Amino acid sequence: MRLAGKVAIISGAASGMGAATARIFAREGAKVVIADVLEHEGRQAADAIGASAQFEPLDVTKEESWALVGAGLDHASRRAAGLPCPEVAHRIRQLRARARKSSAV
Repeated sequence: MRLAGKVAIISGAASGMGAATARIFAREGAKVVIADVLEHEGRQAADAIGASAQFEPLDVTKEESWALVGAGLDHASRRAAGLPCPEVAHRIRQLRARARKSSAV
């Protein structure tokens, strides 16, 4: 397990090479954040990998979207260490609400 204790954000991981990379990293012990604009496929990929993966929506062209993934990484890092993350979950909800408001304009 070469990646035990590591957390990786993999953009474009809902399908193709990104999904294959996420599977390999998880198999090698990493916690993976599957980041993609394809929400349905991304959630399916995370579910297929199991407890070592989580999906976070990401549009790489939008700065706000990166903030959300950053919050997701904090969550994944804390999860990897076995620590509770209520404050991170609250922050993710705040950032998502802000992103929805800015995209509605």
